[in-house]
Amino acid sequence: QVDSLSDQFKNLGYPVLPYHAGMDDDARGLHQRRFRYEDSLIMVATIAFGMGINKSNLRFILHFDLPKNIESYYQQIGRAGRDGLPADCLLLYSYSDVHTIRYFINQEQVDVRRGAEIRLQALLDFVDARNCRRVPLLNYFGEEYKNEDCEACDNCMSSPAKGDDLSGAEADAEKVALTAPAQLFITCAQETGEIFGAAHLIGILRGSQAKKVLQFKHDKLSSHGAGQAYSKKQWQHLAAQFVRQGLLKRTQTHGSLKVTTEGRAVLQGGEFWGTLPGIYAGSARSEMPEHAPVLFEQLRSLRTRLANERGLPPYVIFPDRSLIEMAAYFPQTLEAFAQIYGVGQHKVKQYGPQFLHLVQAYCQEHEIQPVPRPDSGVSRPTSLTGQQRTNFVWERFQAGESIADIAADMGFTQGTILNHLKKAHQAGKPLNIEGLKASSQLSSEDGKRVITTFDDLGVEYLKPVFEALGESVPYDQLHLWRLIYQVMKVG
Repeated sequence: QVDSLSDQFKNLGYPVLPYHAGMDDDARGLHQRRFRYEDSLIMVATIAFGMGINKSNLRFILHFDLPKNIESYYQQIGRAGRDGLPADCLLLYSYSDVHTIRYFINQEQVDVRRGAEIRLQALLDFVDARNCRRVPLLNYFGEEYKNEDCEACDNCMSSPAKGDDLSGAEADAEKVALTAPAQLFITCAQETGEIFGAAHLIGILRGSQAKKVLQFKHDKLSSHGAGQAYSKKQWQHLAAQFVRQGLLKRTQTHGSLKVTTEGRAVLQGGEFWGTLPGIYAGSARSEMPEHAPVLFEQLRSLRTRLANERGLPPYVIFPDRSLIEMAAYFPQTLEAFAQIYGVGQHKVKQYGPQFLHLVQAYCQEHEIQPVPRPDSGVSRPTSLTGQQRTNFVWERFQAGESIADIAADMGFTQGTILNHLKKAHQAGKPLNIEGLKASSQLSSEDGKRVITTFDDLGVEYLKPVFEALGESVPYDQLHLWRLIYQVMKVG
């Protein structure tokens, strides 16, 4: 499936790479490295790929089929938007995915099947939710979300008014009366004994002569062929609405559709309003400033070239948010450049002239004046203490700033910044391992020697490691590589 989908993307002209366990180690390693170091690259992969990724500027995650439970889904979408900018996640699924997952559940030991089934059902409740998706998501992890609108999920972004039961695509389009097809679909479910799923019912309504339809003599039903006014795609869209709005309910075991009290009310003359397919839910409101897309692409190309020259991932040079602000506020001086998000004094000296030259040339060509930058809430802390300062340092580091830049900007030593990152790691926060390695003064071979020595001697005491390495690696580098080692072990 990975190879097939990769080929489809490639034929459409997208830069794409596959990743799965059937590939040899060298190919997988090359593809993973390219994904880390290149911009605008799509990776089509099995779950063997995603959990080790800590790239800050992932903008889009697409689930081509259903994850096995909410824990997996939550971990996987957590790879997006780590730089604090909006990211989109799209989950595609059909009920055939559920059969696949249940097949694997049934291969497990009997004593673990029940728990796996409960977790799967929680995921189905989440994808069929009609209210804010953050509610069932956080409820699953024992938390309560008290707001009515998260302003981020498809249901909340598409709801035209509070209390409206419509969600997703249904709320984006103009509603029409669909009582007749609703009654037809519910009647078909009842005529077949409420033991079949949507695909079989749609086949009956469309007049299918499939083996299963004939086997159960469903070609003799009054509803057989009665729904040919709607295409298969339209019926699929309608069936999803019927379930989401409570006219039908899927059974846990087989996914068959049962008619609910609300469904029987429609049969008895109640109205049903919905939409036909064609309109899709909007994405979350963007917090990114309006910016010049052409300049942004020019800045991104420069970032890629500099990253390739230095052997670094592009986001270590600057995260996307920094480039967006450059293309929005058009800084003309080094002082204005230093006010851009993610730009410390070290990066001003290292990269300022090259990026400013691009911005200045663009502004001159298009007769654009610099735009005053509003307070973004990312001000330098003057009175933060303890955990607040640790969180502040961690957020800036995860956004792509280097340890040296953060230290220079805050007036701390690099050792102090490293200690804050260590505390963040101990608190369970992920750390950008490429950013840590970029702060190292050791060669690649020396780094490997340090890692091997940690494997042999452990990380609790650095003096034995220092001595085992012939006192050739300074303690400040050992502190850094100890954290790198610990992050690697967690990953």
